[in-house]
This record gives sequence, structure tokens and C-alpha cells, in this order.
Amino acid sequence: MFANIAIIIGILLLWLNNAFSEAGFWVLLILGLFILACWNIVKFWKRNNNQALHPINITLSKFGPPEKIANVINEELKTPKVEVKPVIITSSWLIKPSFFGLEMILLAELAWVYSKVTTNYTNGIRTGESYSVAIHKRDGKLIEISCGKLASSLLIARVTEVAPWAVGGFSEDIKKLWGSDRAGFIAHIDQRRREINARSRSA
Repeated sequence: MFANIAIIIGILLLWLNNAFSEAGFWVLLILGLFILACWNIVKFWKRNNNQALHPINITLSKFGPPEKIANVINEELKTPKVEVKPVIITSSWLIKPSFFGLEMILLAELAWVYSKVTTNYTNGIRTGESYSVAIHKRDGKLIEISCGKLASSLLIARVTEVAPWAVGGFSEDIKKLWGSDRAGFIAHIDQRRREINARSRSA
């Protein structure tokens, strides 16, 4: 309900900006922000009274019963793990905690990983670069993890170590194959995984 009201308020804001005085615009802007704050309070109250609505529980439910998945992860966190801030890598999961929830990827879902560098400009003047790690899952979903230059290189090294079947690095040819024939791309990494598992069993 509050979300719908907030949308209506937004439309009215645009209309008032063109039709009325600046004073009327600011009054309605404050009212809109107040309603948005009320909506966030309602969401917080609902989450505290129904844990199933919490973002972490919603994330866990994608993989099975949240309590069961949480227990599995907790057990894995007790064993040796890799930490490359802001990511934790267990024997089965790549986990990125955040203020708003939890990003989780099953290592078995990893398909393609590479570093991404973005050049930043302010008023046409170069102000620096930002780094992230792009992770493509088998289902086509892209997840980007922001981190420093050193951390991005270390994270890619660790990911390709625990998931050696995943394709590491970027090239236009890889990008083209992923975009035009993802099924063939997945078939390729599945074959790599079978070969890796066969070598492990025979070792």
C-alpha cells in the first residue's frame, strides 16, 4: 500500500514542479520522504515478526529449506576456508555478506570469471579507476563484486583454484561465445569438470 502511495506522490511531485510554486514542491517532497520512511519501518517490523521475509532467508530459500542450508554453511565455515574481502569461499560456496543481506553462489554454478576495470571521470577529467570481479553463473546471471586492484586479482586466483572448470579471464572471443552460444559454453566447462574429476579419482 505504502509503495503505491509513494509512486503516486512521485507523479504528483513532477506535476507540482511544473504547475505550482517552489514552496508547494518542497512540501510535497517532504511528505513523500515521510511516507517512504514509514514504508521502510513497516518492512522492518514485518521482517522482525516473520523471519521468512528477511533477505538472508529469502536468499537461502533459493537453495532449499533455509534452516538446512544455513546449517550446511555453518559447518563449512568451521573448516578451512578462503577469505578475500569482501568474499568468503568455503568448499561449496562463495559468500558475500552485505549490510542489506547475503549474496551466495554455489561453486558448482560458476561458469566464467574475470576482472573488470572501470575508468572514472568527473567533468571530463580522469579521476581514477575502480575494480571489480565479474562472475557469470550457468543460468546467465552476472554478479559483480567491487574490490581493490590487488583483491580482484587474488579473488580470481582463488575462485579458479576452487572451481578449476570455470573459464578465467576476458577476451572478445569468450564474450562472443557466451553471448551467442551459452549452451555450448556450458557444455565445454562441463566437459572440463568431468576431466578434472577423472584425474582426481585416478590420482
